[in-house]
Amino acid sequence: LDLDHISLRARDPEAAARGWEQLGFTPTGDGRLEVGGAFLELTQDDPGEPERPLLNHIGVLVDSVDEHQAEAEDLGVEIEELVDAPNTVALFVWGPDRVKLEYVEHKASFSLR
Repeated sequence: LDLDHISLRARDPEAAARGWEQLGFTPTGDGRLEVGGAFLELTQDDPGEPERPLLNHIGVLVDSVDEHQAEAEDLGVEIEELVDAPNTVALFVWGPDRVKLEYVEHKASFSLR
């Protein structure tokens, strides 16, 4: 199995797309954004209550959480939390329509076992 796409509701899909671009997603020219070979589709609708979303967050694998944290701070992106776990470091930021984005970096010790 491989992830093809995620579809999110957005009050203003064009504004949300600009926000996701700011967080590292690439526009594809067909109204979607791409990250890691998968797509993000935005449809105009009420995204629901941010305190109780169906989707908790989108996680993307990165080489350096530190670089993404510095960029988020430079851009004024709201950081939710930084988690330094045994095998990973994860930075959670608030994206458009209060959907969290997780930048996750695998440490050298990373193992699924």
